[in-house]
Amino acid sequence: MNFESLLMDFFTRDDIDGLTRDIGESLKCPIIVADNAFRVISYYAPPEFKDQFFWSVIHSRELNYELIDLARTGRANGESKLTSVQDSDCQGRVMDLTYSGISMGYLICVDLCGALQNVEERDFALVCAVLSKELLFKNHRDQLVSNSGEALLISLLNGDFSSEAAFQFQISATYLASVGPVRLAVIEPDRHALRGAPTETLGRAIEESFPEGHPFIYDHRILIFLNGISLKTLPPLSSRYGLIAAVTEQIDRLYTLPQYYESAKCVLEYMSVSHSRQVAMVEDFREYLMLERLSHGMDLIDPRISQLLEHDIAHGTEYIRTLYHYLDCHRSIQMACQRLQAHRNTVIYRIGRIKEEFDIDEELEEGSLNLFLSTALALWQIEPEEFIRSGE
Repeated sequence: MNFESLLMDFFTRDDIDGLTRDIGESLKCPIIVADNAFRVISYYAPPEFKDQFFWSVIHSRELNYELIDLARTGRANGESKLTSVQDSDCQGRVMDLTYSGISMGYLICVDLCGALQNVEERDFALVCAVLSKELLFKNHRDQLVSNSGEALLISLLNGDFSSEAAFQFQISATYLASVGPVRLAVIEPDRHALRGAPTETLGRAIEESFPEGHPFIYDHRILIFLNGISLKTLPPLSSRYGLIAAVTEQIDRLYTLPQYYESAKCVLEYMSVSHSRQVAMVEDFREYLMLERLSHGMDLIDPRISQLLEHDIAHGTEYIRTLYHYLDCHRSIQMACQRLQAHRNTVIYRIGRIKEEFDIDEELEEGSLNLFLSTALALWQIEPEEFIRSGE
């Protein structure tokens, strides 16, 4: 059997799809190449091949349990013989791809019209050796690209890039160059909850749950890229392992990742104290985050609002909360009552006391923006949850 094109491709190109095609054409049969995690890496089939079982495996991108069992059984027994599988009219061979005693993956060959019976074992050995070495190359290359991408993201989060152009140049040879609009999940492991779940188990669960998420560790937190589908996987994983996670809004430019990370970190800090939820969307915390950043200028709050805040803290009144919602509802008593879930007379009484005792006449106030922001910052100090959407 002539394997000249196979060997030529192997020595001159780094292309597992091309090698798979050469092997399938040389053996005259459809084939599937899977890695040692049973994921389909490449395949070949002639256009006329219509076996439903074969194409279902290709569509799912991973070997089913029956093929996995055949692969494991074959490895244990050291056998590679023709065998049948359920839901297929064809027979085939499942062969272990090993390099230096380490399993790199599996080769599945489908027998068409007895073609495999004419292939000598030394030819199978050559094919398996070529594929094993190519899978080793691919695994090593993917690891290098992944590690390089992770290192660049950490440098970005550390503020090591002087410009976006420099960052784009550095990521051009990594997987980051093809990352489209994504969200970032920032996860804080609960060390108490993890006492019954080893970190290696959590790591494996994350890799299996987010195969394209490129998870990495930064500042003792786990960061994962999410798409619309993987976003639904996060809540059950968080419940299972006692995690809290903050998910950013969609990131269109990776260079802006640090600002999204800082917002997510701030949300995580609130969640760790409030214990209100396990997974939160940062977009539900927009007003909270805005006031958190403004809170560094608390000395700029209107002195009358500061007095009102001190009164609320000392006497348990709700003047600040009432005034904020009254102003936010454009001075509508009816809307403020609905927000506060309070009787009309109660709201009118509170507004009257605010005017009389603290000299705050919101209707005559010229600096209405100052009054509103001061009231919002004061309320944020005592009831930050007022600025967090339910997320439902």
